[in-house]
Amino acid sequence: MSPSLRRKGASVLGELPRGAHLCMIYESTDDLLDSVVPFLRIGLENNEFCVWAPPGKPTLEKFRMALERRIPNFDRHLEAGNLVILDRDIYYKVDHVDHLGLMSDLINMFHSALAKGHNGMRASGDAFWTDTGGWSEFCNYEFKLSKLLKGKPLALLCTYPMIMSEAVEVSEAVGAHQLAVARQNGDWKLVETTPATARSHSTAQKIGILTGKLLSERERNIINLMAQGNSDKEIARSLAISPETVKTYVTRIFVKLNVYKRTRAVALAQSLGIVNTY
Repeated sequence: MSPSLRRKGASVLGELPRGAHLCMIYESTDDLLDSVVPFLRIGLENNEFCVWAPPGKPTLEKFRMALERRIPNFDRHLEAGNLVILDRDIYYKVDHVDHLGLMSDLINMFHSALAKGHNGMRASGDAFWTDTGGWSEFCNYEFKLSKLLKGKPLALLCTYPMIMSEAVEVSEAVGAHQLAVARQNGDWKLVETTPATARSHSTAQKIGILTGKLLSERERNIINLMAQGNSDKEIARSLAISPETVKTYVTRIFVKLNVYKRTRAVALAQSLGIVNTY
Protein backbone atom coordinates (compact mmCIF):
# COMPACT_ATOMS: atom_id res chain seq x y z
CA MET A 1 0.00 0.00 0.00
CA SER A 2 1.27 3.47 -0.82
CA PRO A 3 2.58 5.33 2.27
CA SER A 4 0.23 8.19 1.34
CA LEU A 5 -2.79 5.99 1.93
CA ARG A 6 -4.52 4.88 5.09
CA ARG A 7 -6.17 1.52 5.69
CA LYS A 8 -9.89 1.72 5.25
CA GLY A 9 -12.00 2.69 8.24
CA ALA A 10 -15.15 1.00 6.89
CA SER A 11 -15.30 -1.12 3.74
CA VAL A 12 -17.48 1.33 1.85
CA LEU A 13 -14.99 4.16 2.43
CA GLY A 14 -12.10 2.39 0.75
CA GLU A 15 -8.48 3.51 1.22
CA LEU A 16 -8.20 6.90 2.90
CA PRO A 17 -5.70 9.43 1.48
CA ARG A 18 -3.79 11.87 3.66
CA GLY A 19 -6.06 14.73 4.63
CA ALA A 20 -9.25 12.73 4.01
CA HIS A 21 -12.45 14.57 4.95
CA LEU A 22 -15.43 12.22 4.91
CA CYS A 23 -19.17 12.63 5.42
CA MET A 24 -21.40 9.82 6.71
CA ILE A 25 -25.19 10.20 6.89
CA TYR A 26 -26.72 7.65 9.23
CA GLU A 27 -30.21 6.54 10.17
CA SER A 28 -29.71 4.71 13.48
CA THR A 29 -27.22 4.31 16.32
CA ASP A 30 -26.16 0.93 14.92
CA ASP A 31 -25.47 2.56 11.54
CA LEU A 32 -23.35 5.19 13.27
CA LEU A 33 -21.33 2.63 15.23
CA ASP A 34 -20.85 0.44 12.15
CA SER A 35 -18.87 3.25 10.53
CA VAL A 36 -17.18 5.03 13.44
CA VAL A 37 -15.94 1.86 15.21
CA PRO A 38 -13.88 0.45 12.30
CA PHE A 39 -12.70 3.97 11.43
CA LEU A 40 -11.24 4.33 14.94
CA ARG A 41 -10.15 0.71 15.35
CA ILE A 42 -8.00 0.73 12.24
CA GLY A 43 -6.58 4.10 13.26
CA LEU A 44 -5.46 2.55 16.56
CA GLU A 45 -3.95 -0.38 14.69
CA ASN A 46 -2.00 2.15 12.58
CA ASN A 47 -0.69 3.91 15.73
CA GLU A 48 -2.82 6.96 14.97
CA PHE A 49 -4.21 9.17 17.75
CA CYS A 50 -8.02 8.82 17.70
CA VAL A 51 -10.70 11.24 18.89
CA TRP A 52 -14.48 10.81 18.87
CA ALA A 53 -17.20 13.27 19.88
CA PRO A 54 -20.40 11.14 19.77
CA PRO A 55 -23.89 12.63 19.43
CA GLY A 56 -25.22 13.75 22.77
CA LYS A 57 -23.93 14.06 26.30
CA PRO A 58 -26.70 11.91 27.89
CA THR A 59 -25.58 8.89 25.85
CA LEU A 60 -21.82 9.39 26.20
CA GLU A 61 -21.39 6.43 28.56
CA LYS A 62 -23.46 4.23 26.27
CA PHE A 63 -21.15 4.98 23.35
CA ARG A 64 -18.06 4.41 25.49
CA MET A 65 -19.39 0.96 26.42
CA ALA A 66 -20.11 0.23 22.75
CA LEU A 67 -16.49 0.97 21.86
CA GLU A 68 -15.28 -1.18 24.75
CA ARG A 69 -17.20 -4.16 23.34
CA ARG A 70 -16.04 -3.65 19.77
CA ILE A 71 -12.43 -2.44 19.98
CA PRO A 72 -9.69 -4.83 21.19
CA ASN A 73 -7.68 -3.53 24.17
CA PHE A 74 -10.00 -0.54 24.44
CA ASP A 75 -9.22 0.19 28.11
CA ARG A 76 -5.48 0.03 27.44
CA HIS A 77 -5.79 2.49 24.54
CA LEU A 78 -7.95 4.79 26.66
CA GLU A 79 -5.53 4.71 29.59
CA ALA A 80 -2.52 5.27 27.33
CA GLY A 81 -4.17 8.30 25.75
CA ASN A 82 -4.30 6.75 22.28
CA LEU A 83 -8.06 7.33 22.18
CA VAL A 84 -10.09 10.21 23.60
CA ILE A 85 -13.89 10.43 23.82
CA LEU A 86 -15.27 13.96 24.13
CA ASP A 87 -18.76 15.27 24.87
CA ARG A 88 -20.62 17.85 22.79
CA ASP A 89 -19.51 20.71 25.06
CA ILE A 90 -16.35 20.96 22.97
CA TYR A 91 -18.47 22.50 20.20
CA TYR A 92 -19.67 25.43 22.29
CA LYS A 93 -18.27 28.68 23.62
CA VAL A 94 -20.92 30.25 25.88
CA ASP A 95 -24.03 30.01 23.64
CA HIS A 96 -22.59 29.46 20.17
CA VAL A 97 -20.37 27.04 18.27
CA ASP A 98 -16.74 28.16 18.35
CA HIS A 99 -15.60 27.07 14.89
CA LEU A 100 -12.23 28.84 14.97
CA GLY A 101 -11.57 27.34 18.38
CA LEU A 102 -12.45 23.87 17.08
CA MET A 103 -9.97 24.13 14.22
CA SER A 104 -7.28 25.42 16.55
CA ASP A 105 -7.91 22.58 19.02
CA LEU A 106 -7.83 20.03 16.20
CA ILE A 107 -4.45 21.22 14.92
CA ASN A 108 -3.02 21.40 18.43
CA MET A 109 -4.12 17.82 19.13
CA PHE A 110 -2.64 16.73 15.80
CA HIS A 111 0.78 18.27 16.48
CA SER A 112 0.76 16.90 20.04
CA ALA A 113 -0.03 13.41 18.70
CA LEU A 114 2.92 13.54 16.27
CA ALA A 115 5.21 14.77 19.04
CA LYS A 116 4.21 11.78 21.18
CA GLY A 117 5.16 9.34 18.42
CA HIS A 118 1.80 8.70 16.72
CA ASN A 119 1.85 8.19 12.96
CA GLY A 120 -1.12 10.51 12.44
CA MET A 121 -4.57 11.27 13.75
CA ARG A 122 -8.19 10.31 13.13
CA ALA A 123 -11.14 12.25 14.47
CA SER A 124 -14.89 11.81 14.17
CA GLY A 125 -17.62 14.17 15.36
CA ASP A 126 -21.37 14.44 15.02
CA ALA A 127 -23.02 17.55 13.54
CA PHE A 128 -25.27 19.51 15.86
CA TRP A 129 -26.24 22.44 13.62
CA THR A 130 -29.96 21.86 14.19
CA ASP A 131 -29.81 23.57 17.56
CA THR A 132 -27.09 26.13 16.88
CA GLY A 133 -28.96 28.44 14.51
CA GLY A 134 -25.72 28.92 12.57
CA TRP A 135 -25.83 26.43 9.71
CA SER A 136 -24.17 28.73 7.16
CA GLU A 137 -21.20 29.31 9.44
CA PHE A 138 -20.97 25.60 10.18
CA CYS A 139 -20.94 24.73 6.48
CA ASN A 140 -18.15 27.24 5.82
CA TYR A 141 -16.25 25.63 8.68
CA GLU A 142 -16.51 22.24 6.94
CA PHE A 143 -15.11 23.69 3.70
CA LYS A 144 -12.22 25.28 5.60
CA LEU A 145 -11.47 21.93 7.22
CA SER A 146 -10.97 20.31 3.81
CA LYS A 147 -8.32 22.90 2.97
CA LEU A 148 -6.71 22.67 6.39
CA LEU A 149 -6.31 18.88 6.17
CA LYS A 150 -4.71 18.78 2.74
CA GLY A 151 -1.58 16.63 2.68
CA LYS A 152 -1.57 15.95 6.43
CA PRO A 153 -1.66 12.44 8.01
CA LEU A 154 -5.02 13.39 9.47
CA ALA A 155 -8.46 11.97 8.59
CA LEU A 156 -11.86 13.32 9.66
CA LEU A 157 -15.18 11.48 9.60
CA CYS A 158 -18.11 13.88 10.06
CA THR A 159 -21.41 12.16 10.86
CA TYR A 160 -24.86 13.57 10.17
CA PRO A 161 -28.12 12.12 11.58
CA MET A 162 -30.52 11.70 8.67
CA ILE A 163 -33.71 12.18 10.67
CA MET A 164 -32.54 15.55 12.06
CA SER A 165 -31.26 16.91 8.77
CA GLU A 166 -32.95 19.40 6.50
CA ALA A 167 -32.49 18.47 2.83
CA VAL A 168 -30.70 21.73 1.99
CA GLU A 169 -28.30 21.35 4.90
CA VAL A 170 -27.39 17.76 4.10
CA SER A 171 -26.78 18.57 0.44
CA GLU A 172 -24.38 21.34 1.45
CA ALA A 173 -22.65 19.02 3.91
CA VAL A 174 -22.14 16.44 1.16
CA GLY A 175 -20.53 19.06 -1.07
CA ALA A 176 -18.11 20.09 1.67
CA HIS A 177 -16.46 16.65 1.81
CA GLN A 178 -14.28 14.56 -0.48
CA LEU A 179 -16.48 11.49 -0.06
CA ALA A 180 -19.98 11.02 1.28
CA VAL A 181 -21.76 7.81 2.18
CA ALA A 182 -25.16 6.99 3.63
CA ARG A 183 -25.95 4.07 5.90
CA GLN A 184 -29.61 3.09 5.93
CA ASN A 185 -31.37 -0.14 6.93
CA GLY A 186 -27.95 -1.77 7.21
CA ASP A 187 -27.00 -0.91 3.62
CA TRP A 188 -24.21 1.40 2.47
CA LYS A 189 -24.73 3.89 -0.34
CA LEU A 190 -22.19 6.19 -1.93
CA VAL A 191 -23.56 9.71 -2.34
CA GLU A 192 -22.31 11.82 -5.21
CA THR A 193 -20.46 14.90 -3.95
CA THR A 194 -20.13 18.35 -5.44
CA PRO A 195 -16.53 19.57 -5.07
CA ALA A 196 -15.88 22.81 -3.21
CA THR A 197 -14.67 24.32 -6.48
CA ALA A 198 -18.12 23.73 -7.97
CA ARG A 199 -20.31 25.22 -5.26
CA SER A 200 -22.01 27.34 -7.90
CA HIS A 201 -24.21 24.34 -8.69
CA SER A 202 -27.76 25.03 -7.63
CA THR A 203 -28.96 23.78 -4.28
CA ALA A 204 -31.79 21.93 -6.00
CA GLN A 205 -29.27 19.95 -8.07
CA LYS A 206 -27.35 18.91 -4.96
CA ILE A 207 -30.48 17.95 -3.05
CA GLY A 208 -31.83 16.00 -6.00
CA ILE A 209 -28.64 13.95 -6.22
CA LEU A 210 -28.68 13.21 -2.50
CA THR A 211 -32.38 12.51 -2.05
CA GLY A 212 -32.53 10.37 -5.15
CA LYS A 213 -29.80 8.19 -3.62
CA LEU A 214 -31.51 7.89 -0.24
CA LEU A 215 -35.00 7.04 -1.49
CA SER A 216 -35.37 3.40 -2.42
CA GLU A 217 -36.82 2.36 -5.76
CA ARG A 218 -40.11 1.39 -4.08
CA GLU A 219 -40.27 4.76 -2.28
CA ARG A 220 -39.70 6.60 -5.55
CA ASN A 221 -42.48 4.56 -7.15
CA ILE A 222 -44.85 5.44 -4.32
CA ILE A 223 -44.14 9.16 -4.34
CA ASN A 224 -44.67 9.19 -8.11
CA LEU A 225 -48.06 7.55 -7.60
CA MET A 226 -48.81 10.05 -4.84
CA ALA A 227 -48.02 12.86 -7.28
CA GLN A 228 -50.68 11.46 -9.63
CA GLY A 229 -53.27 11.87 -6.88
CA ASN A 230 -53.59 8.20 -5.93
CA SER A 231 -54.82 7.29 -2.45
CA ASP A 232 -53.08 4.71 -0.26
CA LYS A 233 -55.59 2.07 -1.36
CA GLU A 234 -55.04 2.88 -5.04
CA ILE A 235 -51.26 2.80 -4.61
CA ALA A 236 -51.54 -0.53 -2.80
CA ARG A 237 -53.64 -1.96 -5.63
CA SER A 238 -51.20 -0.70 -8.25
CA LEU A 239 -48.14 -2.18 -6.51
CA ALA A 240 -49.86 -5.33 -5.21
CA ILE A 241 -49.11 -4.53 -1.58
CA SER A 242 -51.32 -3.78 1.42
CA PRO A 243 -52.51 -0.24 2.31
CA GLU A 244 -50.73 -0.63 5.67
CA THR A 245 -47.46 -1.26 3.83
CA VAL A 246 -48.05 1.84 1.75
CA LYS A 247 -48.56 3.89 4.92
CA THR A 248 -45.26 2.58 6.27
CA TYR A 249 -43.44 3.64 3.10
CA VAL A 250 -45.12 7.05 3.15
CA THR A 251 -43.93 7.58 6.71
CA ARG A 252 -40.38 6.70 5.69
CA ILE A 253 -40.58 9.17 2.81
CA PHE A 254 -41.75 11.89 5.18
CA VAL A 255 -38.81 11.23 7.50
CA LYS A 256 -36.25 11.25 4.68
CA LEU A 257 -37.59 14.45 3.13
CA ASN A 258 -38.21 16.00 6.55
CA VAL A 259 -41.85 16.84 5.77
CA TYR A 260 -45.16 16.03 7.45
CA LYS A 261 -47.73 16.29 4.66
CA ARG A 262 -48.27 14.44 1.39
CA THR A 263 -48.65 17.68 -0.55
CA ARG A 264 -45.34 18.98 0.77
CA ALA A 265 -43.58 15.69 0.00
CA VAL A 266 -44.88 15.72 -3.58
CA ALA A 267 -44.03 19.39 -4.09
CA LEU A 268 -40.49 18.86 -2.82
CA ALA A 269 -40.03 15.71 -4.91
CA GLN A 270 -41.23 17.55 -8.02
CA SER A 271 -38.81 20.42 -7.43
CA LEU A 272 -35.95 17.95 -7.04
CA GLY A 273 -36.78 15.96 -10.17
CA ILE A 274 -37.66 12.80 -8.25
CA VAL A 275 -41.24 12.79 -9.54
CA ASN A 276 -41.68 11.99 -13.21
CA THR A 277 -43.27 14.54 -15.55
CA TYR A 278 -46.43 13.16 -17.19
